[in-house]
Amino acid sequence: MNWPRSARASGSVGMKTTAGCLLLVAVACLLPFVTQPYIVTELGAAMYLALGVLAVNLLTGLNGQISLGHGAFFGFGAYVAGVLISEHGWTYLEATPVAVVVVGVAGALVGIPALRIRGLYMALTTLAVGLVFPELIEKFQGSTGGADGKAVSPPAPPAWLHISGQVLVYFVSLLTLVIASILVRNVVKSRLGRALIAVRDHDLVAESFGIRLATLKVTTFACSAALAAMGGVLLLMQTQYIAPSDFSMSLSLDFFVGMAIGGSTSIIGAVIGGLFLEFAPVYLPDAHISQQLTPVLYGALLILLVYFLPEGVAGGARELAARLLPSRQRTAPPAPPASPPPPNQDHIEPDSGTLRRVQPLDPQGRLRPTDFEQSAT
Repeated sequence: MNWPRSARASGSVGMKTTAGCLLLVAVACLLPFVTQPYIVTELGAAMYLALGVLAVNLLTGLNGQISLGHGAFFGFGAYVAGVLISEHGWTYLEATPVAVVVVGVAGALVGIPALRIRGLYMALTTLAVGLVFPELIEKFQGSTGGADGKAVSPPAPPAWLHISGQVLVYFVSLLTLVIASILVRNVVKSRLGRALIAVRDHDLVAESFGIRLATLKVTTFACSAALAAMGGVLLLMQTQYIAPSDFSMSLSLDFFVGMAIGGSTSIIGAVIGGLFLEFAPVYLPDAHISQQLTPVLYGALLILLVYFLPEGVAGGARELAARLLPSRQRTAPPAPPASPPPPNQDHIEPDSGTLRRVQPLDPQGRLRPTDFEQSAT
């Protein structure tokens, strides 16, 4: 079957993007065996932060619901898994799906106010959730450990793998991030993704086309919270210790900053945001930048990105590649000239719009007698 050239070009670009992603995953699989252990730990931290940024991307970037409380969902998932593991003897494999489901239900409950409020008021509601969560953890000291935090046993890798627990957590984080990215990408490319974008751009118009706003908004909120909870479980697996201070309001703001830096509608942007959130605080002191100036630097960088790269680093890179790389799509051929009307046919004059009969010419260019004139002679 001969596909149009534009379709072949878009398919070629998609294949190149897929090949590039597969190459990045292959490189990530080799890194634990060729780098220092502390680099493996930092990359694992960047992965669970990327999951938090991806959760905010799904809710805010694709659906238009502003959330400043995703640090609470992130921490809630970590604490649910931590309590099940330390208090009830569950394994990580058993506790993880329960934590994701419980936090997803909690996200749906928090998302119910989104049916009545939006914009700034929705942001303030989620902000309250993020502020209250550490206080609630300290109140339930018997199960959560309170301000002292909670420690759990480290995950034990199977003996036949011959890898350390640190490398095991790294590969679990990488696999989780890849699966979550594929799921979000499939949602974006599907009919559900188009509905999300329609609600984000104009919810009243989307509702007039039959999209159920209530179901879509609450479901998106629940899925976003579940993604954040998965990131919290990965944090627990890596550190084996959690405390209320780990899930303060600054974590929710970090997720929002990571979304703005990487790109609010890009899956690769979530990975870029996670890498920035992990490595920027680590390596900024090496550049002799005072820790007190770090928030100022973040604010200045955010202002510059919003002004010069409104779609984040991923969107800016995509736009730069579109400008530098030649287009493979062939322009449409020019339209053929309009043919004159056939003889003895009625047509409409373009100037007057009146219907008249065109009288044909003979080979010498003179008017040929019409059928009525011939019959009269």
